[in-house]
Amino acid sequence: MKDIRLLFLLNALDAVMTLIWVSTGASTEANPLMAAVLARGAVAFMAVKLALGVIVCASLYACRFTTAGYRVTQWGIAAYALVIAAHLMVFRF
Repeated sequence: MKDIRLLFLLNALDAVMTLIWVSTGASTEANPLMAAVLARGAVAFMAVKLALGVIVCASLYACRFTTAGYRVTQWGIAAYALVIAAHLMVFRF
């Protein structure tokens, strides 16, 4: 359960950092689908990003006792950790 909460927190942190970097012109949204949503505004972007996070985390919660659910959660955390690291690199430079 803690891992699933961490995954959602990293998703939310990614969304906030993306909005910061895009609004300052330091970066762009790399995902073309989310870039299209972001073009509709920050509220739409946050709503879609967090809604997708809730759907994924709820699905993983339902599968939390399976090996596949555990592995997908761990891979998701690792992927978001890399995304957050990339965000921090933008901040550094």
